[in-house]
Amino acid sequence: MNFVISEKGSREINEDSFCISESGNTKIYMAADGCGGHSSGEIASKLATEILLELFLDCDDSADSIREAVNLCNRQILEKQNEYPGMRTTIVGLLKLKDKFWAFNVGDSRLYQVRDGKIVFQTDDHSVPYILYKADIIERNEINTHEDRNKLLEALGNKDKVKVNVYELDVKCDDVFVIATDGFWEHFYDNDFSNCVRNHENAWLCEKKQAIGMADDPEQDNYTAVIVGGIYE
Repeated sequence: MNFVISEKGSREINEDSFCISESGNTKIYMAADGCGGHSSGEIASKLATEILLELFLDCDDSADSIREAVNLCNRQILEKQNEYPGMRTTIVGLLKLKDKFWAFNVGDSRLYQVRDGKIVFQTDDHSVPYILYKADIIERNEINTHEDRNKLLEALGNKDKVKVNVYELDVKCDDVFVIATDGFWEHFYDNDFSNCVRNHENAWLCEKKQAIGMADDPEQDNYTAVIVGGIYE
């Protein structure tokens, strides 16, 4: 079962986009965050999910093919900047191609793989605070509130060739995946995933949406989360 929330927060429009496609043995789940402060972010995020959906439906099950598809998408977004100058977006996704499972990301939208209420895998952010964390300069929990948390090192539409993180995943039948933009994940820490278990996905997501609402943050960013459970089904 899959569950989704996508809200504009306190912004005027929602620049996030998401995609769910389940076609035979190919399954595709993505979320994209049009970069705040950049023109036409909502167009960039929508383009990214639409272009990549088409490319992944005809993609080989290899890391190189996934990277090639994301970079082709990046080039198409760059070409569209003649019409929509400066538009950029993050992207993150979960793919089932034939019998292999993959995660990929560009930017700071994240995928979490949760097993029995514990995070067993998380994508790496392309952001300033994440680099500081990896260098042991700040603690992991400090990423969520760091003053430079919105400073990205990679995004689609930013340069001719982007660095694409691609990971082959070891998946168990009861794993739950959380695919989220930063407006969602920045509210939560590792222990907040303890109830994110199979057959409780929707209740967990509703709890987190309520928590974001109760925070009543006047600067709340757009936020999107795609929850995937039972990917083997």
